[in-house]
Amino acid sequence: MADKGRDWPDRATWAERHRTFYEDEALWVRDRVSRAANYYGTAEDIAAVIAELQGAARGARRALRQARHAAGPLLRQPRERQRHYFERQRAMSKMEEALLMPVTCESLRLQEIRAVLVDLGRGQLPRFLHSRPLSGLPTLPTLEGLYARYRAAQDAAVAAAARERAAQPIDDAAWAEELKRRASIEAAMPMSTR
Repeated sequence: MADKGRDWPDRATWAERHRTFYEDEALWVRDRVSRAANYYGTAEDIAAVIAELQGAARGARRALRQARHAAGPLLRQPRERQRHYFERQRAMSKMEEALLMPVTCESLRLQEIRAVLVDLGRGQLPRFLHSRPLSGLPTLPTLEGLYARYRAAQDAAVAAAARERAAQPIDDAAWAEELKRRASIEAAMPMSTR
């Protein structure tokens, strides 16, 4: 149906779109599910995860110190400009690059562990667990269990939203409401766009 220059879908297309649950809506629904850690585990579970992550952070700090010690003068030096460090880094041999790689890996691992600890300290589950392909987070069954329950809650919310969308009315009354909505949009449009 084309009204006043605007190309509106016909009733059958409108009905199909009106009851279709789109993937971008699923992302929005997933994001609205609470990340409160106490919804998905007991206080003891959360405390155990925090203790395990603190131990992993200590191990990562120890490994980072060892890697920095092994890399020695290859690291960025105090007061060295980043541009100069990058130039020096590009001129390094493969063996020197191999000495720097553990420093980078352990730094990223420690950052990821700290980010999860901050979220848990705020009473929230991390938004993404193992979000990077080479995640440095240790595999903790308790944390995996909390996160699995969180993902199950997200999946249930998406399924409920899809069911609700599929149950939207497409009868004559709903179509009349849609035509009223279209008429109000057309009336609000400036004359030059009609």
